[in-house]
Parts: sequence; structure tokens; C-alpha cells
Amino acid sequence: MSTQCEKRIEIAAPPTCGIFPEDSSGSRLGASRKTIYTVYVRLKVGEDPKYSPGVGRKPSVHFNFLKSAFKKKPNSSIDDMARKIKKSTSAVSWDFKKTGGKSLRRIPRPMLTEQQRKVHMEREKKILNHLKGTCGLIVIFSDAKTFTVNPVFDW
Repeated sequence: MSTQCEKRIEIAAPPTCGIFPEDSSGSRLGASRKTIYTVYVRLKVGEDPKYSPGVGRKPSVHFNFLKSAFKKKPNSSIDDMARKIKKSTSAVSWDFKKTGGKSLRRIPRPMLTEQQRKVHMEREKKILNHLKGTCGLIVIFSDAKTFTVNPVFDW
């Protein structure tokens, strides 16, 4: 069983001998018509038929450049940085982790702000007073743990 590179070298021979993709069938060469046509076009342009775009290790990002870029704008996302330096997002994120950086998504942040907590507390008090205050009994909740019952109706 031949490798993909060897198969392309075999296919590259017929166009140089005067056999063009229109004349040759894929079954005779053991390859699809698309592969034959691709090799023929590469030879016509002057490229190497063994070359396959997208194959091989992606170029890595230099750590020093990445560190300086993230120091300038620490709040920028990894996607934006990858777009700016024209690299894949996965390559930038791996290199960023190797430099010791952390993604902003993984930094723990408070779920609610102080203002939101105050508003939630007021709403919770109203809801609890409404639920617990039955039969004319008024229960006043001052915070999450303490409450007082109206002394007039307290038996």
C-alpha cells in the first residue's frame, strides 16, 4: 500500500508523458479524478506535486512576542489576539498557557455586584414576608438569618 506522497508522484508521471487528466481514468492509476486533476494543476503552475496544503505542524508563536502583546492589553481575548497575529486560536491559547498566562474566562469573578445583592435582598424580604405572614400574622425579616414577629399577634 503506497502512501499519499508516493501516489502523487505516480500520478505526476502521466501528465509529463502527454497523458492528461481528461484522458486518464482514476481506476488505471488507482486514484480519484480529483486527485489526478489536483496534481495536474500543481504541475501546470510549477508547484511540487508532493506538497499538500494544511499538512504538517502549524507555525508556533514566539513566547516573547506573545507576552509583550498580552502585557500591553491584558483584557484582550485570545481570539482577538490570534486574529491580529494571524495564527490559529488553539496555537495562541496553548502558547499563552505555556507562558504562564490565564484566560479571563477562568478568573473567578463575583456573580452579583453589591447593588444587585441589595436589590435581591429587598425582594427576598418582601417575598418571605408575603409567604410567612398568614392569618394577619406579620413577620418582619431584617436580614437572611433574623426575623421578628409582630408582638401584638404573638401568642
